[in-house]
Amino acid sequence: MNPGAVPITGRFYGEVDRDRVDTSRYYEAGKKIKQAESSLKAMKKTGDDAAMDKFEDAHPEVRLIREYNKVSRSVSKLNAEAVQTIRNPAELKQIDADRLELMQGSEFVGARIGR
Repeated sequence: MNPGAVPITGRFYGEVDRDRVDTSRYYEAGKKIKQAESSLKAMKKTGDDAAMDKFEDAHPEVRLIREYNKVSRSVSKLNAEAVQTIRNPAELKQIDADRLELMQGSEFVGARIGR
């Protein structure tokens, strides 16, 4: 096993797999964006526009909801394709590359969300 593949030991070994870091950032940002979206939906349902405005000002990730949802749908489609091509290593490798490109190209991966 590669020690760099285990998050906690990878920090001590100093080897960082940029692809794993970006993938992790994608999923971490996604959690925060989904939480913000859920909060906004609840406020909208109650009709509290003032609270929505205040929340949007305090949470910059709100502006990324639309992009995240678009990228997330594309990643989900690639995940479904990967399941169908599990026995074809070359095709699977291309799907992984496409998925990583989507994640790395998204604005929210590089954004400092909730930090």
